[in-house]
Amino acid sequence: MLTPVIKIFLVSFMLLITVFASAQNNQFYTITNHEADSLRRIFQKTKNDTLKMSVSKDLARYYLNNRDSSIYFTQQQLALAKLLNQKLWEASALDMSSYLAYDRGDYPNSLKLSFEALAIAEDESCEKNIYAIKKFSKEGNAHKARLYILVGIYEQFAFLYDNSKNNEKTFLNYGKAIEIAESIDDQIDLSNINMNIGKIYLEADKLDSALIFEKKALGNSMAGDFKYYRGYILIQIGQIYFRQKNYAEAKKYFLQSFKISKEENALKDEADAYNSLSTLYAETNQLDSSLFYAKKALKNCLIAGDKNEITRSYDKLFSTYKLLGNTDSAFAYLQLSKTLNDSLNSASQDKINQYQNLNVNTQLDLQEKEKEKILIENRRKIYALLVGLGIFSLIGFILYRNNRQKQKANVVLQNTLTDLKTAQTELENRNREAQIELSLEKVRSRSMAMHQSDELASAASVLFQQIKDLGFEIWSCGFCIWKPDNFSELWMSASSGGLLPPMMMPYKEEPTHHKIYEDSLTGQPNHEYIWEGEELLKHYEFLYTIPSVKEAIDILKKSGLSLPDRQCYYVGYFKQGYLLIITQEHHPEINDLSLRFSKVFEQTYTRFLDLQKAEQLTEQTKLDLIQIQTEKKRAEDALKILKVTQNQLIQSEKLASLGELTAGIAHEIQNPLNFVNNFSELSVDLAKDIKDELHKPQIDKPYVEDLLTDLTANQEKINHH
Repeated sequence: MLTPVIKIFLVSFMLLITVFASAQNNQFYTITNHEADSLRRIFQKTKNDTLKMSVSKDLARYYLNNRDSSIYFTQQQLALAKLLNQKLWEASALDMSSYLAYDRGDYPNSLKLSFEALAIAEDESCEKNIYAIKKFSKEGNAHKARLYILVGIYEQFAFLYDNSKNNEKTFLNYGKAIEIAESIDDQIDLSNINMNIGKIYLEADKLDSALIFEKKALGNSMAGDFKYYRGYILIQIGQIYFRQKNYAEAKKYFLQSFKISKEENALKDEADAYNSLSTLYAETNQLDSSLFYAKKALKNCLIAGDKNEITRSYDKLFSTYKLLGNTDSAFAYLQLSKTLNDSLNSASQDKINQYQNLNVNTQLDLQEKEKEKILIENRRKIYALLVGLGIFSLIGFILYRNNRQKQKANVVLQNTLTDLKTAQTELENRNREAQIELSLEKVRSRSMAMHQSDELASAASVLFQQIKDLGFEIWSCGFCIWKPDNFSELWMSASSGGLLPPMMMPYKEEPTHHKIYEDSLTGQPNHEYIWEGEELLKHYEFLYTIPSVKEAIDILKKSGLSLPDRQCYYVGYFKQGYLLIITQEHHPEINDLSLRFSKVFEQTYTRFLDLQKAEQLTEQTKLDLIQIQTEKKRAEDALKILKVTQNQLIQSEKLASLGELTAGIAHEIQNPLNFVNNFSELSVDLAKDIKDELHKPQIDKPYVEDLLTDLTANQEKINHH
């Protein structure tokens, strides 16, 4: 008979040698409910910390759909890994913690945890003394285990940079992850990476590229026999075909996604498939089917508790009811969507800002540390060189006293001085490069911190100030944006440090800027020009004819600057225009700086355009909401008018019935009324006669008395009848 302890040991041993997983959050493996029950019993009963750490890793991934439980077991794994000094297990737990933080929207903490995981996984010494290496790689190879974890960390960095719309760093990290994953034939992670790259291209509306990567992801998923994200990949492919108006293919992939998501109990992907089918049916004017799938999607979303997907379902129901003409239901779901969306935006904006600020602060801290490291290293070398110089000086003194070795001492000293000058030049160059990189990083950081499009001027001012702080005599800095119809928008810095008002210039009509434009077409990234004499004078004469430029030049003159007779233009091109640095003296180093700073400013201007688009979209959404509210008000007013009309009709019917009843009564009192009317008319005539008589110079009193007698008699008859 086997004792309970032995049974538990055997179960855990079988699990440890048959189940393996990578450290990347997307490379999950399947554990049955029965196996999970066994793992929970082991976790509760075992006193072995090593075994408990391993079981915690499995349970954390099993409970991925139950975030709180997954976080609990990941924290257990991390604490035990630190206790047991299992560095690779610690890196794995940190990477999983980063994914869980990212999944709940805590981007700053996710970034911090990923840096901690990377610091461990990059160190090859963490491959030593690893327990249960098969938990990380099929082969049980320590080196491959570390590579599996590195793939996951680089993927996590890519997620974070994609969230901040930094495409350059997103693709850089995906590239690193792909290179490592291919080297170890990691089909599961390759599937996830290609899926996410396809998603980026889909969001950028580059459908052909998106389809290539999503089909690669599907192929990797099939090759790795991994179904966890296959439903989402199928949705992405369906979305691509939908945008290409190929509705038959789109529907096919949406249905495949629904089927496999249901099999895998992936509620979010199943809801996504429902919403996609609802959109397709709405596009093909099958509104009943669209409404049916939209309601199923909402039901799944409410079960899964994903607020973003719930918002999307509300929006889908709003648009479907609107197409069906059901204004009340449409408005109700619009209000639900707006309320939830405002809540999400309010809750996530601070975290996004924290993430951006953390990213900026992290980069600045790293830069400052690197600069400090370089300065310390330079000081150390200078001290060493000074000590060496002192030693060689002492040797020279001794050799000087020794006439036989005087010539040799002089040669040694000369060589030493030459070496010192060379080392000093090299150190100065390194210091200068560190200073330039720090300036570039400050500009990048300010660009990342932009939250509104109207911060472009502030970001540009930081860039111009950093150029000036590098020690050059800068006459002015600016940037120029190409506009349609042969115009360009030129922004130049003022002596106060801010920016002058923008100047619209017909660049093809002015030789200087036309030359810059023509050179931009050659493909060379930067150019250097020297303008002087008559050529420069004509340049400013032309600029003075443009009202907006004249205003800027007048501001320059008022600030004490005079127009120069010689200028050097350093131009660095970027996608939308060029960066311009103007000096009066020639500085060859600035030509390279113009190129480096133009690449940084391209990121600044790209972020400005993205923010501008987002603001326009927000404004349009507000206008749409106002229009919907106006239409609702009109409908409510029409309903009120309808109710009033209905009440009037009912009242008319009641009056008609009353009229029939009173017709007989009216007939009976007709004769007395006629008498009343007749005597009333006579009374009016008598009153007029009395009035006329009273206005005469001589009043005929007897006649008036007769009239009054008749009037009294008429009133008595009226009273009688």
